[in-house]
Amino acid sequence: MNIEQAVENIKGFISDKNLVGQIRSGKIIDEIHETVKYNIQEKLLAQKVNKPIILPPIKEHKKGELQLAGFIKRKTQDICITPNLNKEIETLGGIGLLGEEDEFGLKFTERTLSINVRSQISKITANTDTLFERTYAEALNLHLRCSNMVLGEVYLLSAFDNNLQKYLTKETIKRYIKFFHSISNRKCLKCNTRYANIEPYKYEAICLLIVDFNQLTPKIYNSTKELINDGFLDENTTVRYEGLEWGRFFEKILDIYNQRFGLQNLNHNIK
Repeated sequence: MNIEQAVENIKGFISDKNLVGQIRSGKIIDEIHETVKYNIQEKLLAQKVNKPIILPPIKEHKKGELQLAGFIKRKTQDICITPNLNKEIETLGGIGLLGEEDEFGLKFTERTLSINVRSQISKITANTDTLFERTYAEALNLHLRCSNMVLGEVYLLSAFDNNLQKYLTKETIKRYIKFFHSISNRKCLKCNTRYANIEPYKYEAICLLIVDFNQLTPKIYNSTKELINDGFLDENTTVRYEGLEWGRFFEKILDIYNQRFGLQNLNHNIK
């Protein structure tokens, strides 16, 4: 499934009179989940990675999700691409899990590529601070235990707030872009272990998927210029959207994983 088809399907769900029910059912977010899984699989196959194991599998929404242990707590990950490694039972340290057993072990967990998916299409400004705090806390939890783990986030942001029935302000769009830039692009730290825990709250790559579902065909924004042209940013803005767009997300996150561990770690066809 491509992203254009996914947002078209989401537009249909949003147009339904029972928007709250559609959100709670998971139908809206599942469209993005499936598209992420399909794209990551295609990119890996193109890189000669055979039989990548993606959990949950394509067309499965919950069955197979991994619950990975960080420094503070266990957290179910939306999408995981697992390494070709044996799991090793480990007794955990950390704050919230001290003395508990982890079925996966540090090495398996750290070499799992994890991508979480979030969406905001209504009540967008109501709990912004809480949403932001939860977002970087998830990366912090895992990176404090697994300092080189490669983490990604795809965040769907509707340009039209379906609760308030109006478009987002320039300030809101600007705030989202600045926030996601501030917690994205965590550098490769493998070669300098002394600094392995620098910026653990950051993700290796983030896609802030801004979509206008009010247009006849949903519009996916890909550049600062497009946002300026449609009135979502001031013409003289110093904010730049580039680096958060969908088109570069998969290449970026796989390149970082390759630098740290090698994509061959995701190859399950090794004899």
